[in-house]
Amino acid sequence: MYNALEPLTSEMRVLQFAPDNTLVPDNFLSYTSSTYKGENSLDMMHTGLADSTFDLIVSNHVIEHVPDDLKALSESLRLVGKKGIVHVCAPTPADTPETVDWGFPDSQKTQHYRNYGADMGCRLLECDPKLNCFAVFGIDSITRVSDVVFFFSRDNSRLNDFLARLQAAGFMCVYLQLAGK
Repeated sequence: MYNALEPLTSEMRVLQFAPDNTLVPDNFLSYTSSTYKGENSLDMMHTGLADSTFDLIVSNHVIEHVPDDLKALSESLRLVGKKGIVHVCAPTPADTPETVDWGFPDSQKTQHYRNYGADMGCRLLECDPKLNCFAVFGIDSITRVSDVVFFFSRDNSRLNDFLARLQAAGFMCVYLQLAGK
């Protein structure tokens, strides 16, 4: 997916929570990773970093492990500022209609606080009335199961540039909007 976005992302400063093979660090202006309990372990809800430190934040299969997902997204949006983009993905949100949040890390579910449902994108949109979002549907390159990636930004034009590139590359994308917005 990021190969299609490379012309747009090559000058971006990137933070990736829980690094995986989704990104090639050399394809960005700068790349920082945060590994849970690692040398550069950041709390996704409160990083302590300055506003607008990054242009893109990527979080694959992390937000379901965070006690307050809206706070985590809000913190990521603060870090990318008004023009940045936040990429969020969680395990199989399309498998159930609604998110179930049990409020604690369930040891039976690999320490997840919640099981996201098809409402995941709209649920996360509630963190900011100025937020825009689109979803990309595909197969996760690591787990090989169907997956949904959500891209969030306050800058609709930059988000639309990402959307157009991904659609041109053949990805199925859907723009999300809360009712009454």
